Amino acid sequence: MDELIVVDNGTTDGSGTYLKELPNRKLIRFPVEMGLTTAWNWGLRTASGEAVAIVQTGCVLPTDWLSNLLKLWHAKRKTGLIRSIDRQTVLKYASVFGRYAEAVRGISSGAFSSEADLNQAYNGSFDTFATGLARRYGSQRIATSSAGCFLCSRDLIQEKGCFPEGSQATGAGAIESFLQSIAENGGWARNTATVYTHR
Repeated sequence: MDELIVVDNGTTDGSGTYLKELPNRKLIRFPVEMGLTTAWNWGLRTASGEAVAIVQTGCVLPTDWLSNLLKLWHAKRKTGLIRSIDRQTVLKYASVFGRYAEAVRGISSGAFSSEADLNQAYNGSFDTFATGLARRYGSQRIATSSAGCFLCSRDLIQEKGCFPEGSQATGAGAIESFLQSIAENGGWARNTATVYTHR
């Protein structure tokens, strides 16, 4: 990873103190909550890398998430957008994901109080669950995803413009609008089971 940009969107739970101590990162802090897409846009304007990955608040990702997204992006000649899948996606396509859908059906969405609790919910290891799903379904075409994690070229975002801001702008809505804009201009987006996101 060339750079880590963290946007503290007006948190009041002590995250700011933790983020200040995080090594090798660029930190942008808002004194009050400015909206998700505003935070994303500030991060994007700060980014200098060829590829950018956006991870929505509250997402938990497996250890190899970034290398897997980059591998697919490079295979597609560094064009388009690669988006992870999440629990809601697996449940939506339960007939495709079979026993993995059954496994996540009993797992609540949202945050866990500790990494140990997260691992316990995923039958002992979140990473093992995500890796197994990726091996079994990594090449499966997934029509839609609700995951708040994706990777694309910085040039693509600059060409299409940053995300719409305002009180009504949500992460899912902003991503969907962006995907539609890409499709209308002859681009492509791929949802991939090689990266599973818990949120």
